[in-house]
Amino acid sequence: MPAQNHEVVRDGFSCIGEDFSVLLTRASRRFAIPRCEADVLRQQFLPKVTPEGQRRIANWARNTDIPDAFVRAQLKHYGVQYDESEISGDGADLLTKAVAAGKCDSVPQHISDLREQMYQEFIVKPSTRELGYHPEWIAPRYFLTSGQPDRSKTTTVVDIPCDRSDFQMKRVCEAAAKVEGLHFAKGSLDKNKHVFLGWDEAAVKKAAEDFVVEADAAAKAADEQKHQQRIKSQGKYLCTLDEPERVAQGFSPVGKYEIECEEITDQWPEDSKKMTMNIHPTNVQGLYKAQFDFGILVGVMIISRNVEDIKKYRRISDDEDESEDDEENEETNNAPTGSKRKAPPVTGPRKEAKVDDAEPSPFKYELRLRARETGEGDIFPDPCKGTIIFGDDKFTWFKGSATLPCVGDEPFRGYKVADKPVDKRWKWETFSW
Repeated sequence: MPAQNHEVVRDGFSCIGEDFSVLLTRASRRFAIPRCEADVLRQQFLPKVTPEGQRRIANWARNTDIPDAFVRAQLKHYGVQYDESEISGDGADLLTKAVAAGKCDSVPQHISDLREQMYQEFIVKPSTRELGYHPEWIAPRYFLTSGQPDRSKTTTVVDIPCDRSDFQMKRVCEAAAKVEGLHFAKGSLDKNKHVFLGWDEAAVKKAAEDFVVEADAAAKAADEQKHQQRIKSQGKYLCTLDEPERVAQGFSPVGKYEIECEEITDQWPEDSKKMTMNIHPTNVQGLYKAQFDFGILVGVMIISRNVEDIKKYRRISDDEDESEDDEENEETNNAPTGSKRKAPPVTGPRKEAKVDDAEPSPFKYELRLRARETGEGDIFPDPCKGTIIFGDDKFTWFKGSATLPCVGDEPFRGYKVADKPVDKRWKWETFSW
């Protein structure tokens, strides 16, 4: 939620965090004008208005469509009383007189008190998740009173989520380190990152350790639930395979598959909740096109037992005149890098891989793939190699391995849940420059 949603407005002033401004309105539009420091006003308006001062007034007049907006705002910030008859044009003369008279040397106490009251009212509004983006608000909210450490203000451990960001964690820790006597500890599992803060060092450390254990248990439970859902989905499909009409149709790799890949699930758990592959037939016997969505990667695979068929399909799709040798040189076994790098090693228990006991039967297919990563949208047009080995003659599951951009050489498994694939309308040439 944007900080503006927590704005505190009172007596013509606006407070959004440390931003304290005068509010002016024009044609139902609001404009927040901050205070200009006293020494800057003296430089730009004494003994008369300078070109810099004129530009400042003109800029605010242009932005607000209020000729004297800057002058009115500064006089209000400094508590200067005036009669409307005293201000004319852009108000520069009135501001110059006020600065010359020393009326803008300091902010009156009642306005300073109002600012502090509005800030304290604002600081309790953001959620702890929002505080992760604004760590400068954490200490004033929980651990400081009038800018000084206050152990009685918060006696429990505070948990600040950092939304998968190491940078956010660093900023929260840096802010906590500025408060004398305040302890903090990181709790991190995969992309689930939190910082715990409090006055009791042992309690803070325990909260961080407990979080890792609980988060790991929750992640395993979620993985197991997803695994069981996959079993249920495939179970419904498998029940249809012995029906006479279905047997008469014959079996092929064509269909929709749900995908499991331990590496992607470990490194990008949020992106891997629903990984799929849809294998489509082509007009070439034994050649298939697969559209895959692996969360962090989407793309197209060309699949066949015959590598020559794959080469031919690629040449036709790309309208290439290159030789087969040149084409082979374009293929890579090295995973291209992109904006989504592998996450660093995690602290705490690791998830256990789910591995089926049965080894797949020799229904081996070669594949070439092109992909696009879903973060920055980088395309990897150089075909990457891989294989798929189906586990039975009904093509109900497979074990695959491929050089996946941003991921590396990683195994993955597919479990068939439907004979009819979903068409995402991705083509081989879609993933090229």
